[in-house]
Amino acid sequence: MTTQSAETQGRNAPAPSAVAESGHRDLVIFTGTHKTGSTALHRYLAANRQALAGLGVRYEITGFEGGFFGNGESLFNALFLQQPDSVEVDKKLEEYVARSERAICLSEDLTRFELREWELLSAAFLRLGIRPQFLTFVRNVSSYYASLHSETAKAGLTSKSFAEFCTSNHYSYVIRSLKNIEKIFGTAAMSVCHYESIASAIERPLMELLGLKGTQLDRSVLARRINRSLIDHELDLMLRLNASTGGQHAVELTELFTERRPEIHRPVRYDPVVRAMLEARHAKDVEWVNLTFFGGENTLRISGENLVSECENALDLQLRIEIDDDFVAWCLKRMHSNHKQGVDFVCSRLKSIDWVNSHHASIPKNFDPVAYLILNQDLLNSQGKPFDHYIRYGQFERRRMSW
Repeated sequence: MTTQSAETQGRNAPAPSAVAESGHRDLVIFTGTHKTGSTALHRYLAANRQALAGLGVRYEITGFEGGFFGNGESLFNALFLQQPDSVEVDKKLEEYVARSERAICLSEDLTRFELREWELLSAAFLRLGIRPQFLTFVRNVSSYYASLHSETAKAGLTSKSFAEFCTSNHYSYVIRSLKNIEKIFGTAAMSVCHYESIASAIERPLMELLGLKGTQLDRSVLARRINRSLIDHELDLMLRLNASTGGQHAVELTELFTERRPEIHRPVRYDPVVRAMLEARHAKDVEWVNLTFFGGENTLRISGENLVSECENALDLQLRIEIDDDFVAWCLKRMHSNHKQGVDFVCSRLKSIDWVNSHHASIPKNFDPVAYLILNQDLLNSQGKPFDHYIRYGQFERRRMSW
């Protein structure tokens, strides 16, 4: 099944009675892709787990109660990171489906599966009498790159500008995943949605696939915005921090920015050169998706409505000042914390000096254990004992031992 909008999502989904009569169990597999609301969707399903069970739908989250990436992470880890045999694959799938007629497996990381993993699952589905239905959200290319760039920076994994980030093909996972699933299972088993078209109600395509269109579940968790992208000024500060610290404080700063302004939206401005680069690289990809899943309509695009002009993207001066104030306050707090940690560390090292070895015959009269630690920071950081180290190595390495 292919689709253009949320309204078309459950037309081919079997009704519960049909499932029971066929003797099959239905497993809806949400494959992402990344940056298409999978975190919010997982939290929505987890919050409504009991209500879904009452409707005959299983969303197994054992071990993932506080999870972030969805219950499908267990399946991803088992197949992608290991080499399971058929018995192990069957056992893993049964954890999701058990005796239920309908079940859900969700993880954006399933996008990373190659043909090998899908072939293993295809054989297991036949053995177990499971009928898979794949649900995938695809996002406009430029907004996908922008959101992924922000997410990578928030994790401390990049200090590259957006233009530099776009020189690598980050959309390949999306296209390769769709083509792999199509090759193994065919388009009849696939429901593909345009993320920008259903972002305000991301649960609807899934509910319709399950035959639960119009079912009233608790949507309050979807009202709480999570995992937002950084706006341009925040992102600029984050990239500078990552460049100077290697990204070790990125998560902490991300929490500050997103908790202080959880609802702020990021208008995105794309450099015409960057847009042209994405157009040249992904025009055929977009054409293939539209022909295969959207009836040839121009649904998926390189860039959509989030392409704004320079003046529309100008950040309010007061907001920039507030963000700068927060950043400076955080830096000062971090400096104080680092200073205290450094002092505490040095004090602990000085307290652990091995004075018991101070009278060893190899120790010169002018040997200063404090100076030896401070002047040889590899020793300071390695937890080595100054007297013992000098006796064993330092005297032969001609290490500095006094001021």
